[in-house]
Amino acid sequence: MGTYLLPAYATSELPTSARVSDQPVQLQSLRVSGTSTMDADASANRDGFTVTKTVPAGAPYSRTDDTFTNNPNSPIQWPFLVGAPISSWFGYRDCDGCPTFHKGIDINPGLGTPIQAIADGVVTEVGAGGWDYGTYVIITHQIDGQVIGSRYAHMIEGSSPLVVGDVVKVGAFVGQVGSTGNSTGAHLHLEILLDGVTPTDPYAWMKAKIGS
Repeated sequence: MGTYLLPAYATSELPTSARVSDQPVQLQSLRVSGTSTMDADASANRDGFTVTKTVPAGAPYSRTDDTFTNNPNSPIQWPFLVGAPISSWFGYRDCDGCPTFHKGIDINPGLGTPIQAIADGVVTEVGAGGWDYGTYVIITHQIDGQVIGSRYAHMIEGSSPLVVGDVVKVGAFVGQVGSTGNSTGAHLHLEILLDGVTPTDPYAWMKAKIGS
């Protein structure tokens, strides 16, 4: 083996000021107080400086709590116990790889969230493996003297225990939110079918019936 000489600076000790201190490190903490409304100002104070951030109001129904409020005692209920974001609305839309006319609304409470029946009814159709709706269930109801169908689509495969002919009560478990069929992410595609056939705006219909 050869012998190599190291330059003097390679073996010199670090000055005391550059060494890692053995003394306890004093940590600074920052606490931010939460607010109950989305459009409130959030502020923090540190070292005498105050930073204030205003959260924009955003688009209507773009926040979790104000899309809808479910009443568990109502004969007609939303498909989820609490409000959830609505990512796509009823009607015409410009969307790559999806139908131009959207026959329902897409609600996004999160993958695996339990879905409940909107009203008493009878299961009239169950589907799985289709390219469009994926795993879905249609329940037929008699509401205010009219036949109404409710379709719950894109559910997790195998998550629904329902079969055609099952009688269900409002709030009964239908299945779990999934992303089967023509879907780009986990959501519930909800349709309301007048006379069991004609799609109508589910959000407007539910609001008119429930009022919240």
